[in-house]
Amino acid sequence: TVFRRSADSTGAMGRPLSASALGFVLLGLAFGCGDDVDPDFGPDYQRVKRQVEAFGNEVARTFDLAGPSGDALVAPRFERLADRATNLSRRLAEMRPPDSARSELAELRASLGRLRRDLRGVLSALREYNPGRWVSSRARAATDLRALRRIAAGTAGP
Repeated sequence: TVFRRSADSTGAMGRPLSASALGFVLLGLAFGCGDDVDPDFGPDYQRVKRQVEAFGNEVARTFDLAGPSGDALVAPRFERLADRATNLSRRLAEMRPPDSARSELAELRASLGRLRRDLRGVLSALREYNPGRWVSSRARAATDLRALRRIAAGTAGP
């Protein structure tokens, strides 16, 4: 028989749990109690969002260094930035957010994915010495960078 401890100070055992109470306990154990939410999600998510903001600043600085016509010497920086976007997106994918933050996290990941694609396009344009592609890739990246910054600066997270 399953017993629960009584509230008295003697430490004596109380009465047995009812069958329905025992059933709820077993269901809770079988399916996990509550959401599969990481209790450290809030601080971890805020930390990653700050890293995304810093990443966005680095992307902007790298475009400034490349100049309006695109300096091929900064191509390795764009490659590292694209890899960094992949890593940030992976970290976000590993998080277990509460329902209230799921859509913002998904939006942030999607935005990182678009910017990563843009950075790969910029990288290709620089390596191919293709000024037309550089201009269009840079414009797409600038639009997606603004969106990323807007999402990362949002207050919807815990």
